[in-house]
Amino acid sequence: MDISLKLPEVQRARVEAALVRFDGAPGSLAPVPGGATGALALRFTTPGGERLLRLSDPAVDRMRNPDQHACIVAAAKAGIAPALYACEPETGVLVMDFVAQRPLSDHPGGARAVARELGRLFRTLQAEASFSNAVNFGERLAGLMELVLGKQHFAEGLMAPFVAGLQRLRAAYPWSASAPVAAHCDPNPRNLLYDGNRFWLVDWETACATDPMVDLAILTHETVRDPNAEGAMLEGWLGRPAGQDERDRLALMKPMTRLFYGLLMLMVTPPPETPSGDLAALDPADFGARVADGRLPMGSPAMMTELAKITLAGFLADMESPQVQAILGRAS
Repeated sequence: MDISLKLPEVQRARVEAALVRFDGAPGSLAPVPGGATGALALRFTTPGGERLLRLSDPAVDRMRNPDQHACIVAAAKAGIAPALYACEPETGVLVMDFVAQRPLSDHPGGARAVARELGRLFRTLQAEASFSNAVNFGERLAGLMELVLGKQHFAEGLMAPFVAGLQRLRAAYPWSASAPVAAHCDPNPRNLLYDGNRFWLVDWETACATDPMVDLAILTHETVRDPNAEGAMLEGWLGRPAGQDERDRLALMKPMTRLFYGLLMLMVTPPPETPSGDLAALDPADFGARVADGRLPMGSPAMMTELAKITLAGFLADMESPQVQAILGRAS
């Protein structure tokens, strides 16, 4: 085993046992960066190919999402997650095919083709995987909002526009239009892998059955940002051009998913001793520069708070879009 990994003794024993069990080549271990869950991810070589070993704390897994292992098994059977060789909730051991990632810029079809292919990927997930842990996304957001308000990150009244905005979105969204479907609920670019031929989804810690627009809306945050590509994504998902109803549902879900991320960041961040009176967001480029030079240390409460404020500012910008304003106006 490569001693440069410098693993704690308990983790070292678990890794060595997994190597023996899956016929891993000595010295082939390499750390795999990424992920925000604290799980250890290692790449290793077997006679059958490259594998990824993920070791997590079973108690933490149960607290975050006790159904996540069942979800990844269903997703792998549907061909959405990489092939599994072990998925053991009781030990926190997960072994799957290692996906050698390629940049999206290598995709031969460009942004619209990427978006259309992603729409098809989520159509397959929703049609072929079945998750039992159904969640009403609107109620989940309202519960998160209540918890965040209780933490008092910000002075009284500063969160009022977000509370009011969420109430309007929940009232306008047609929740009964679709039954809950299998959803990843965090398809950000770090969890969406392109291998040069197709896409895979990894890290299923937030997976549940919920509204079908949730994953599509999250894709628009970073991966499918161009309006033309957004239409291609909907077409790939539907198997036909999107109608006005589908475009309106996506428009309403986009700010709700952005709010979801902002609230999650605040939930995992310790509040200040005195509630802050400042909700002004940094320019994203300035934020990136501060993280890069250490003024905002990676993962620090200050960094997480600033990132949450940028995300919340995105929610307000989404709310002011002409399409959302028109939909809300018709609903009022």
